Amino acid sequence: MDLRVFFNDDLASPYLYTDYGTLAKVEGGKNNGTIFNVGIGYKIPIKNRFIILTDISYSYKKISNDGLSIRKSENWTQIKGVMLSLGIIL
Repeated sequence: MDLRVFFNDDLASPYLYTDYGTLAKVEGGKNNGTIFNVGIGYKIPIKNRFIILTDISYSYKKISNDGLSIRKSENWTQIKGVMLSLGIIL
């Protein structure tokens, strides 16, 4: 889930956002987990052709290493940090 709140309706606008999601097992993989990001960014129009999104955020990820759910697992990896990102809306 991605929730963004833009401060105005202009093409150029600062915004706040949060992401939350889960990591799903793929083809017999042993990992599952959760991700959470919260940050602030800016929407920049480029000649009315596309929009660049840039942001900085705090990122938290917790991944099970034994195939159990995060709540039941006793073997998991936790990752915390600051993230910079860049995106394009066509």
